[in-house]
Amino acid sequence: MPGQDEVRAFRDRVFHAICESVDHSPVDCSGDGVHIGIVDSCKSPPAALARSAHIEHRRNFLEVDDHVTHIHGVAIFELLSAVAPQATFSFYQAIDSDKRLPTDSFTRAIHQAVDDGVDILNLSWGAPNGIPVECSPQYPPVKHAVENDVIVVAAAGNREVDDGPKQYVFSPALAEEAVAVGGFEALCPVVPSPVDNTTDEGPYCFEGDTRERSFCGHHGCDDSPSCVRSKTLREWPDNTRPLDGKPDILAPAHMPSPRDTADISGVELYEGSSYAAPVVAGALAGVFSKADVDTETTAINAHELVTAGSRTVSGAPAPALNSFGMFKRLESQVETSSQQ
Repeated sequence: MPGQDEVRAFRDRVFHAICESVDHSPVDCSGDGVHIGIVDSCKSPPAALARSAHIEHRRNFLEVDDHVTHIHGVAIFELLSAVAPQATFSFYQAIDSDKRLPTDSFTRAIHQAVDDGVDILNLSWGAPNGIPVECSPQYPPVKHAVENDVIVVAAAGNREVDDGPKQYVFSPALAEEAVAVGGFEALCPVVPSPVDNTTDEGPYCFEGDTRERSFCGHHGCDDSPSCVRSKTLREWPDNTRPLDGKPDILAPAHMPSPRDTADISGVELYEGSSYAAPVVAGALAGVFSKADVDTETTAINAHELVTAGSRTVSGAPAPALNSFGMFKRLESQVETSSQQ
């Protein structure tokens, strides 16, 4: 049907732009052979999304029968699948329908993920810090995961109220061991009013976006022969305040809402550091698969890896992710290790 086809094409275009904005190719860096754990609100994603995915474990740590307690976990999985389509995924349902994350649930979920042998753990959640991060309930399981050679990628958090005060980076992203991810935006100077979301070139926008932004589509631009010269990288406005060297890296902080509409105008803008973290986790899986190395046997600091080749974002506390730079750094590390 034309409407659904347009929605599918538009969403694919947005996912393409997200990958291009961090110089990542899901084809070359597919995540094949890398195991990603998702601790979130989903035990088993909808069949339409799960059909082509490599899923190893579907585990629930809540006393509920629902496979999905909140759409958040489904969105995180879809974004990870777009960045690392050939990765192996395991689900650990720990967030309830009210978006609460019981301490016992996420602790058991993370320990189980370690026992299941995940390579990368995506944590698109967190809580404000009123105490030292080492004293927070999120810290012990994250430390346990990292000590067992799991790369933990965590969302740095968001401003909780529109135009309200910003809090500092959330826990567990504030933990030294975690890779803390904030958001950036790649914007086009073209105003949203003439933007045509039904085309496959130029910028794109979302109806209902109160900030009236045009995002760079990284696929040709109507006003300039070069998107590189036209686009503007800026920090996502609702990032948390930096603290103790966190966040470590920035990634695109938006994605399209799940495909439950027959018209492009119904595709909503999902934004937050929750959607930046999967871009980093997926890109890491991609570069490890392309370099054909095991995350456990590669003696490289994950924090150094995610910042390799990164680009400066004016006024931001951290640089923007560059997947190609990560791959070159990892490739160099592997070559050096093989010569020793």
